[in-house]
Amino acid sequence: MNQPIAPADSLYGDGRRWWMLLVLFLVATCSYVDRHIVSVLLEPIKKEFGVSDTLLGLLSGFAFAIFYATLGIPVARWADRGNRRTIVTLAVTLWSGFTVLCGYAGSFWQLALARVGVGAGEAGAIPPSQSLIVDYFAPARRASALAIFMSSATAGYLIAFVLGGYLAAHYGWRTTLIVVGAPGLLLALLVRFCLDEPRLRPGREPLAAAQSGIGATVRELFAKPSYRLLLAAAVFYALMAYGSAVFFPSFMVRSLGVSLAEVGLVYGLVSAAGALVGTVGGGFIADRLGQRSPSWYAWLPALGCALALPLYVAAILANSFTTFIALSGVGGTLVGACLPSMFTALHAVCGSSRRALSVAVLTFMMSLIGSGLGPVIAGALSDTFAARAGNESLRWAMLLCTLFLLPSIWCFWRAGQHLPRDLES
Repeated sequence: MNQPIAPADSLYGDGRRWWMLLVLFLVATCSYVDRHIVSVLLEPIKKEFGVSDTLLGLLSGFAFAIFYATLGIPVARWADRGNRRTIVTLAVTLWSGFTVLCGYAGSFWQLALARVGVGAGEAGAIPPSQSLIVDYFAPARRASALAIFMSSATAGYLIAFVLGGYLAAHYGWRTTLIVVGAPGLLLALLVRFCLDEPRLRPGREPLAAAQSGIGATVRELFAKPSYRLLLAAAVFYALMAYGSAVFFPSFMVRSLGVSLAEVGLVYGLVSAAGALVGTVGGGFIADRLGQRSPSWYAWLPALGCALALPLYVAAILANSFTTFIALSGVGGTLVGACLPSMFTALHAVCGSSRRALSVAVLTFMMSLIGSGLGPVIAGALSDTFAARAGNESLRWAMLLCTLFLLPSIWCFWRAGQHLPRDLES
């Protein structure tokens, strides 16, 4: 008779599992630094290569997102069955190496091609890392472990703006990319020799692939009105967040007369603090309101976006750096509070057998359309307005992109109405 297989978390003591969580936290932080660093460097890149805002949007958005989005689903399926430690090691090596290569680009198109490589590498970061954390920690402790891991997004964002702004101002954009990319090559060694893959332990086998095909599972998800509406709301949300916000540093330099170093320090600190407070607070509030009605998992993001919209409009129309920082900081906190509730709503309706794919589809759409096309739309609008608005063209382009929150609010609200009927454990 076969002996029952002990749960994976029983293989590790507390010290080991927390050490491995730290390594994965560093992996995710490195990923977010390399992802966001280009938005700090858009102005010096524009000056050196003499490119349009449309091409800057392509560089910061679509060039990264195309492979990040498309490779996410196959990499996630590989992670469900294969050696996740190897996947993460290869991913860190790939994106860090391409980030360093960005610093040596001889033309704008070489830089864009290297950014494609960064996106391809980062597709193997977050899904396998979260899968490992679930194995390292018992069910009663997974939420806190995942919360610590997810805070890496704020850490990476903060480092990208503060350190990136300082390095760009003092050493130039090329040196900045080399400096932030090189440590990842050392981190890849740490991942290889410090993480453990429990599936390689004697008597343990890789997980079997999902029984349903991708097409059938996607059709089951899209049959639910709440899932379709949540997906649409998330895409419009991402178009605003990635389309308008990616140009905030450039806007502050051009229209508000702020130095790049000051943008990196002040805006980086304020926006990072707002994201952290919003994410943690939003999760706490969602748990409380969700006990009253599951509809609040979708209505809370609708409320957050509705409150953030006028703040962002006022911030973009402001001519004072202090006013912009204050208004956009509060708006960012409200928008950040939408994320945990949005994913909670998604998990409430997708069903346990479709969780990974449901998240992968959402990430694919947010990355490809939101992160990919959002900056391109904002850049193209800025170039279109340049003939009449001159240096202020970016202000009006960002203002229009902020209005993507309107359909997002409506979709979140409608999703909340359907959510109780679509619940699935």
